[in-house]
Amino acid sequence: MQVKKNNNVEQALKNATNGIMLAAKGEKSIHREFGITIVVLILAVIFKISKIELILVIFAIALVIVTEMINTAIELCIDMYTDKFSMFAKKAKDIAAGAVVISIVFAGFIGTLVFYDKVMEVLDKILSGGAVRDDYIKMILLIIPVIYMACLLYTSPSPRDRTRSR
Repeated sequence: MQVKKNNNVEQALKNATNGIMLAAKGEKSIHREFGITIVVLILAVIFKISKIELILVIFAIALVIVTEMINTAIELCIDMYTDKFSMFAKKAKDIAAGAVVISIVFAGFIGTLVFYDKVMEVLDKILSGGAVRDDYIKMILLIIPVIYMACLLYTSPSPRDRTRSR
């Protein structure tokens, strides 16, 4: 079966939108990332982050979703090409997955920088008068959810990840 070339901008946009919908519906990790995006954007509204902070957060979110979509496309192409083990296929999949991890770590740092002071203010109000007032402990309380979300994205592999070329 030959894939038809886009004849015009409208067709190209329709195909691109279809690709986004396929990724959002069919890929667990991308589906979760869209869910995390909603939570982060709600927190952005609640904490009233500045426009520049919002731009950074949206950029970080977009970077994660785009790298995940590219990773998915690479994996699908490799799986379409071969179902036998190949060191080249494994390297390609591992490199693409590595790009996703780097983007998630980057997004975690951006999120920490943007939300740190705001979350610390809330924690100070909650913990005021309590024994826990150390900034290191508060930083750990902030970083744990970021690490948890990053791990959550990669603890349940998609069926495609179980192929022999992995």
